[in-house]
Amino acid sequence: MDIYLDTNLWNELFKQGVHPGSLLPSLKGEGKRLVLSDETVYELAKTFAKKGQSGLEKGIGLFTYLKEFITQSVPITKDNMAMVAAEMQALQWLMKEIFPFINPSDYEIVRTLVDHLSIGEIGDRELEHIDKRLAIRGFDRQRVIRFLEDNPDVRRDLLAVSRELFPPWLKREADTPNCIDYLAGQIHSYFPERPGEEASEYAFALQTATANRVSKGMIRRNIYINWRCAHRGSIPKDLLPDSSHVVNANYCDVYATKESGQAEYAWLLLTPSTCVRIYDAQKPIGEWLLSLT
Repeated sequence: MDIYLDTNLWNELFKQGVHPGSLLPSLKGEGKRLVLSDETVYELAKTFAKKGQSGLEKGIGLFTYLKEFITQSVPITKDNMAMVAAEMQALQWLMKEIFPFINPSDYEIVRTLVDHLSIGEIGDRELEHIDKRLAIRGFDRQRVIRFLEDNPDVRRDLLAVSRELFPPWLKREADTPNCIDYLAGQIHSYFPERPGEEASEYAFALQTATANRVSKGMIRRNIYINWRCAHRGSIPKDLLPDSSHVVNANYCDVYATKESGQAEYAWLLLTPSTCVRIYDAQKPIGEWLLSLT
């Protein structure tokens, strides 16, 4: 059983002082393993962006702790677009399975980064990268808001879909040509050197094939964010990264988080192969992870 932990649960493990050398073998004995996301490494690195000695000290503590998991080679997922690329390759080569984890050379890059951060080696270049990622998130939020402002007909159609009717409507909407265009745009942005027609062909194949969990999860995520923004008039700053984590967990057996609010939508972005588990702090995090089924 692969258990994908949201960033807040990696923080919880650190906060509760759970020793990786005890937890990981215990989980392995139960046929379970923790899965780390590349996005989580970035999110934890934001700690260093806080001014003052406290940010530096906490960042060193977090990454010294994370280093223990890396030393024991916990699997790390590819980012979502890298998974889409893997799904494209699987279509091209008629592969039956998708390998959702980063390759050994990329793992060494993460290992080196974690090693540096564990001793507080973070320079202007790394901090600039963090700031750029934050800026991208802000841009994406505003892009959705402006899109609905500029397209009142779309907003009206979204407002016509109630919360109760949204799940079956989402399933139908995810198969429409508009969603092929969205996915094609994402593919073309990731592979700008490829012709737009090729991106559209891949998007159609990814949408219509039975597998391709992340491609379809990205489509459903985009629809959900637009629908939610139309109904509530805004996008919480955490919704984009949180929903990205959910999509990223599509090839794992469990998506685990501390945020109870994610239960509202996480199941909509996942296939039935991945279940959602919310940590309620009623028992120690290590004991809770061992109890997951």
